[in-house]
Amino acid sequence: MLVASFAASLFGFLLLALSLPRHWRETMGERHLPSDLRTGLRIGGFSFLLASLVFAFFRDGPAFGVLLWTLLSAVSALTVAFMLAMRIKRR
Repeated sequence: MLVASFAASLFGFLLLALSLPRHWRETMGERHLPSDLRTGLRIGGFSFLLASLVFAFFRDGPAFGVLLWTLLSAVSALTVAFMLAMRIKRR
């Protein structure tokens, strides 16, 4: 459950990052991000973050699950930020 929660959080933040035009352009190489795709990426990103929260709740209950989810979210967000920075630096 811990790995599933981390993976869902990581994928959620990755989708949210790709919903921004700058990250889309730098990662995918395409100039234009269609608005319906942007909306889908945002909905998917928030859905995966919610799934990550649910996994953390089922693993440790609501009291510690919120703390665990907060820490996993911070690590996931930093991981996505570093991945994007390395991708942009390599180009």
